[in-house]
Amino acid sequence: LIGSFYMLFSVAMFGVALSAIADIPLSRRRDKMETKVTKQFGDSLSIVELQNIIRTANDDPRDDSCSKEEFVISMLVKLDKVKPDQIKSLQDTFDSIDVDKSGTLSLSDVTETEEMLLSQDD
Repeated sequence: LIGSFYMLFSVAMFGVALSAIADIPLSRRRDKMETKVTKQFGDSLSIVELQNIIRTANDDPRDDSCSKEEFVISMLVKLDKVKPDQIKSLQDTFDSIDVDKSGTLSLSDVTETEEMLLSQDD
């Protein structure tokens, strides 16, 4: 009985150890990619690089600028930390909570959203 428990436990621990060892090359590759992407621009951006970031960050093709937030989001997408559909979902959530459509969230926005949701439940 003790032997069978020991065998089961040993097999499980071997699987965990093997998984951790297999993850080492993937982790190193991911770290190298992150370093490459974050150091790619150095201290300045070329026009082409900035255009690529703006294209990634903006829905409006006429907009030729990029905010700090748009830059960060573009880098997160490029680093594969977030997916574009996740960003879109979060933007939609923000828009639904931003009742006054000011582009910022306030306590009144959240309160109004809660009241609307509670009234829908009744």
